[in-house]
Amino acid sequence: MRRCLVFLVCVAAASGLRRAKYALPTMTEKPPKKDKPLAPSPKEPPRALSLRNLLGDAQLLIQIVKWSLVLGIGLVRAGSMLLGEAMMRSFYRTVVVIELRGVIADDRGFVNSGMWCLYNADNTDIQDDGLVSVRRVERALDRAFSIRKAKAVVLRIASPGGTASESALLHARLKSLKNRAARNHEKRINRFHRRFLRFVTRMKPSSPPEVLAYVDELCTSGGYFAASAADSIIASPCALVGSIGVIQRGFGFHRALRKDGVERRILAAGDAKAGLDPYLPKTRPGVAREKAILKELHDRFVTAVKEGRGDRLQYYAAADLAAQAQCTSWPSLSPAALAACWPNRILTRHRRAQRGAGLFDGSVHGALTALKLGLVDDVVEETFPEAMKQRYGRRIFLK
Repeated sequence: MRRCLVFLVCVAAASGLRRAKYALPTMTEKPPKKDKPLAPSPKEPPRALSLRNLLGDAQLLIQIVKWSLVLGIGLVRAGSMLLGEAMMRSFYRTVVVIELRGVIADDRGFVNSGMWCLYNADNTDIQDDGLVSVRRVERALDRAFSIRKAKAVVLRIASPGGTASESALLHARLKSLKNRAARNHEKRINRFHRRFLRFVTRMKPSSPPEVLAYVDELCTSGGYFAASAADSIIASPCALVGSIGVIQRGFGFHRALRKDGVERRILAAGDAKAGLDPYLPKTRPGVAREKAILKELHDRFVTAVKEGRGDRLQYYAAADLAAQAQCTSWPSLSPAALAACWPNRILTRHRRAQRGAGLFDGSVHGALTALKLGLVDDVVEETFPEAMKQRYGRRIFLK
């Protein structure tokens, strides 16, 4: 009985607890507000599935591929050029060509120069784009003579001449660069490993680069002054060579001024200060001073040619040629014409040869005559590239 009462009490308590948990709200009580859950945010599609991102990635990929191809092609071309030049230098002989075309003069103020070594040229016919100066060609000459494996340095000359000072400077610069290249070459071949290699292989030592002057049109006066610094001179059959001399041109206006009643007045401290004024009659002292200047320049020109050409000059053949040219004017009965005619020609031959008649008197010769007189070493009838191939072999690299 007691157990039944305890069971009923437990069941009643359990039912009361259940009613309290699920009790219905009354009219006076407001039901508690339930917090609405936040709306789930729409899920963004992955980066690879987005159309915009796909387009952006494709454009970026295209740019990367394009610039990679450009860079690769550039590297391949640069490598092929470097490899080709290395192969050319290894298996071909390098011949460096320098163009000397135009009047030799200082391009900073050549118009006012009075001393000219020109053959049949005038100041009015000279343009600025046809000038050769030491300042313009010095960098090219330095680079040409600094190439170690160069077989030759070719001066392709087409010049009627120029000022005496600039021609002498160009000649001196060529000689100094040639001597420097020879000294550097001697230092290289005398190194221990090179001497040991030659001893083992029994090979002959290489020679320094040859300086060659090539004349295809005109090489007179100052142009030949510069060409005389070369080791050898070759020319085309129709080229003109020579004119070893100095000339000064001018005009005299004193008679025209006198006719117009104009008087020229000069005040100078020094008898030789005025020189040969074009508005005054020429005087013997003034002419003598100018001739002394011309002779000094001419002697410098002749000395340079003799040093460059050496025993190749044919003095007696040139003297005979000059005598034949003077003998054609024998009816004038001038002393030079009479001395050139037979039998005086034989008696005065040695004196004319010592004086340099036909060589150092300003005569201009064709290429074939210049070859006989020793002014050039060879006459080639081929074009310039073919002439270089005939001289240095078919496997050459003109630079």
